[in-house]
Amino acid sequence: MLREKVGATSGGAALVIATALAVALAAGWLSLLFALPLDAWPLGGLTAVLTATAVWALRRTGVRASAASAVSALVVLAGSVVAAAFVMDTSYDGQVYHMLAVDALLRGWNPLYHPEYPDSVWVEHYPKGSWLIAAYICAFVPTIEAGKAINLAAAAGAFFASYALAAQWLAKRESGKREVARLGGVGRSAPRATRAAAFVVAFAAAANPVAAAQLFTYYNDGLLGSLLLMYAASLARFSVARDRGALATAMFAAVVLVNVKFTALVYAALFGAAFAVYEGWRAWSRGRTADWLKAVGALTAAGVVGAAVLGFNPYVTNAVRKGHPFYPVEGKGKIDIVTANMPEDFIGRSKWDKFYLSLTGRPGSPIRPASSERRSSFWDVRPDEFRKLDPDTRVAGFGPYMHWLLLGAALAVLTTLATDVRVGLGVLLLAAVPAATVAVNPENWWARYVPQLWWLPALAAAGGWMARSRLAAAPRAAALCLAALLLWNAGGSVAATVARQVNNSLKLDEQLDALRRENTELRLFREGLGFVSVPLRLEERGIRYIAVDKAGLCPDPQKILFSTARYCKATDGT
Repeated sequence: MLREKVGATSGGAALVIATALAVALAAGWLSLLFALPLDAWPLGGLTAVLTATAVWALRRTGVRASAASAVSALVVLAGSVVAAAFVMDTSYDGQVYHMLAVDALLRGWNPLYHPEYPDSVWVEHYPKGSWLIAAYICAFVPTIEAGKAINLAAAAGAFFASYALAAQWLAKRESGKREVARLGGVGRSAPRATRAAAFVVAFAAAANPVAAAQLFTYYNDGLLGSLLLMYAASLARFSVARDRGALATAMFAAVVLVNVKFTALVYAALFGAAFAVYEGWRAWSRGRTADWLKAVGALTAAGVVGAAVLGFNPYVTNAVRKGHPFYPVEGKGKIDIVTANMPEDFIGRSKWDKFYLSLTGRPGSPIRPASSERRSSFWDVRPDEFRKLDPDTRVAGFGPYMHWLLLGAALAVLTTLATDVRVGLGVLLLAAVPAATVAVNPENWWARYVPQLWWLPALAAAGGWMARSRLAAAPRAAALCLAALLLWNAGGSVAATVARQVNNSLKLDEQLDALRRENTELRLFREGLGFVSVPLRLEERGIRYIAVDKAGLCPDPQKILFSTARYCKATDGT
């Protein structure tokens, strides 16, 4: 019964989540445009207007989400906020500049009218979509931790969108019919094995180790991966089922996606171009060019609104002020943020040499002069390697078995091609799009820069399960083996990284609670504006402090866990 309900509501739930994220972004942007504070009352009014407008527009095009879909999505969104509020971000980047940006927005910084932010080049010039949504959340839930709920919500949306696609795709192939009922029917009528296979594929695709390692942080690479999966899966479902709700989901996801990272704009454009080419060929062969123009035009409009309007800062602002929309990572005076962050044995290597070294090394984050840890052989993998994964893993960031998974995916596709050429070629064409987006990234050795690489084994497993011929047992067996390894790697990565984030948060919470109970004023020192998380958390807990320079500390200062901030009690000598 639970599986049936998931199958019936997943497509609509993905639509509601994508709409909610886009509405939050648009409400935050309009607050900046009208020079309104990012407070609950102005944002609440804007949210009401934008939500009503979105519902009206969707209904005009015949798109409706069921009550079950809306409730499922709202439970996920509320649960994401609660979980994010209780698990603190202990990551470096999250505390150093992501929180700095969110706090600056909440304190009145308006990047539309005053784009300068001299305290951080990254805050000034990077895309601000995830920060605006985080500030939106924090306006209603006044704790800096709540804003990172966007990662959890997007991961859930990615699962819902993937399940909707997988259920539709697999059921269509199983039935052997040309057309299948909408997703609600598929969820209730598809064979149990098909629903189970759809669930496994969707969960495996959404349980991206990069996203899992960043779930309770302000890092946005996993967020990019989740939104990109929601976007791509929804486009694919539109092609399979002609579901307007799927196209709407892709449009809302695209609006948010292109405002997360610079690479997200490139990835979204490549997936959109592949969609336009496929749909164009299909429309031409069937004489339905008008439908193609409508679909591609709507998707293009969403991308333009996302990048040129909601993304005015940074894309237009950077192009005008710095000569390149992707400044400071491209253009004149660009800053190299990669070389100093790679292992010593990667220096001077070609892009694909580094990719192979990262893929086949043991998980870790060595920075020069340290080198990556090599395996004694391709098959030398230890289960305890999961514990080395973190939000910024530089080597083997997809987990210790990813090199096995890619080899298994290649073998599974070959087996599928040998038994069902049509399905095998379809899988190759689908896989070519995420593979191309990985290939265009010059730093694709770093897992968090190319989270979509994780999808390839899931696609291969789905294709093997779909194969239909007298020899279909072979690709299905290959698909089952691949799926088992995929789930093992995903499960180990999720368990290890989420457990670490929760454990770190508990340790920090214990330290802060002890300081609160002592009720003593602290003298706090931190380098510049780094680790803004520390004063914010002290203020939230009512812990009194005064900011001092290094000379104002006592001889033996204590450290705030998971930061570089130091403190002394006011009663300690200097």
